Amino acid sequence: MKTAQDIMSAPAISVQPGETLQAAAERMLANKVSCLPVVDEKEHVIGIVTHTDFSPRERQVPFSSQLLPFVLGEWASFEEMENSYRRAANRPVREVMIHPVFTVEADEPVTKVIEILVHQRVRRLPVVEKGRLVGLIARHDLLKLVAEIKS
Repeated sequence: MKTAQDIMSAPAISVQPGETLQAAAERMLANKVSCLPVVDEKEHVIGIVTHTDFSPRERQVPFSSQLLPFVLGEWASFEEMENSYRRAANRPVREVMIHPVFTVEADEPVTKVIEILVHQRVRRLPVVEKGRLVGLIARHDLLKLVAEIKS
């Protein structure tokens, strides 16, 4: 039976909560990854930041019927969006990371991995061993299961 460790990508590129969003964005681009697990000083996963966190989402302004773009914790008009990104560059990752985050142990069966991905509606799953980050599973890593099937 396959385990999380068999299909994970390793090592996982991570970021610490006090690092800036600019550093996180640069790390994602340099490593061609779409997310970074956020780890503490002991490499324990405490959150995750993804490329979609950098994308504006239209949200209703509280106590109003108006919809405005919301990006990196800030409301802005489309005209102000570029400045919002500039202001966000020096903000710490901890302010926008998703937390708590679902994780899976390296020795968990792939069936459990799939169950978490589906039931929790997550696209990426940090893999831990004794609480420490060792890898990352994204939905595309499930292709590894299909690629091994011989006809």
